[in-house]
Amino acid sequence: LSLCMLMEKLIDNCGARVVMCNTDGFEYIIDKEMIEEADKLVKWWEEITGLEMEGGWYKCMYIRDVNNYIAIKGD
Repeated sequence: LSLCMLMEKLIDNCGARVVMCNTDGFEYIIDKEMIEEADKLVKWWEEITGLEMEGGWYKCMYIRDVNNYIAIKGD
């Protein structure tokens, strides 16, 4: 439920489009001008949950199913 809370905040405040999610985390797409706001929301979420998120940038992602995907790191 904590991850759902963060996803909801990112969708509502940053216009995030969730691409894939599971019990461990999620991937989403946002416009470049919303990155700073998204980072603030993630920090807020980490503070109230006591959990820590990992982050990364993908150039592209090919998804067959939840256990089979390829993410190509980007800048």
